[in-house]
Amino acid sequence: MLRLTIVLIATALPFVSLRAEAIRFKVDKAHTSINFKVRHMMVTTVVGTFHNFDGWIDLDTSDITRSRAEGWVDVASIDTRNKKRDDHLRDSDFFDVQKYPRMKMVVKRIYKKGGEWWADADLTIKGITKTVSFPFKWYGPVKDPWGNLRIGVEASFTIDRYDFGIRWNKKMETGGLVVGRKVKVELNVEAIHRGK
Repeated sequence: MLRLTIVLIATALPFVSLRAEAIRFKVDKAHTSINFKVRHMMVTTVVGTFHNFDGWIDLDTSDITRSRAEGWVDVASIDTRNKKRDDHLRDSDFFDVQKYPRMKMVVKRIYKKGGEWWADADLTIKGITKTVSFPFKWYGPVKDPWGNLRIGVEASFTIDRYDFGIRWNKKMETGGLVVGRKVKVELNVEAIHRGK
């Protein structure tokens, strides 16, 4: 239900008081991944990930549509398995991590659409906030061997990086762009509510 996933991520924002039915699940960073894909030179796809992130999901057990989630990503933790490229992505041509060190997502609405669960979330990159909508799948809750409750959320969506002020590019002689505008984000989130 909550693959709202972008969830992914929570931070030192004002604490949201929980309803009696709501259970807070913290993102289990050891079992969560935030990945992205973008076209390169019009011939291949570069895959990257972020290593540093955090977040939470408030799961309302009486009404899933009232559940919420937040998360953040340390943009400097970007990793495309190429140091020169990663350093370029961190500078002002792309993410400008010195000025904008974090991306943030806040899930503000959950609803059913065409038989699937969907989420509307405010995504903030480089100080620009846009609403993204995406379907998600959720799994659980299940109890692990140590008495903790766990849920899983899977989601993916595509953004236009130009919408967030990430506009660096070069045109190729044969046409097309060196770096694609469309970026696919893939979220695989595991979150835990620790037993008492």
